[in-house]
Amino acid sequence: MIGSLLLAALFSGCSAAIQLVRAGSGISFRWFAASLFAAVVLGYSMRSIRRAEVRYVYLNFLIATRAAPTEALIAVAASSNT
Repeated sequence: MIGSLLLAALFSGCSAAIQLVRAGSGISFRWFAASLFAAVVLGYSMRSIRRAEVRYVYLNFLIATRAAPTEALIAVAASSNT
């Protein structure tokens, strides 16, 4: 969901930049600044959520294999080498 909003904010920023170049009005600059700010906030939020998701997947993997972290990593490395 946040990824879709991020893409929408980026597209809005590109549209505002094109309008700013064509018309050069103040409203276009405010639109561009708001879109850029929204893209930065959403990008940071998406990064934070993605990092948390990776941690949850790693934790679920450890729980599912019922192994200690080092044993689980060794098992993954061994299976990827074969």
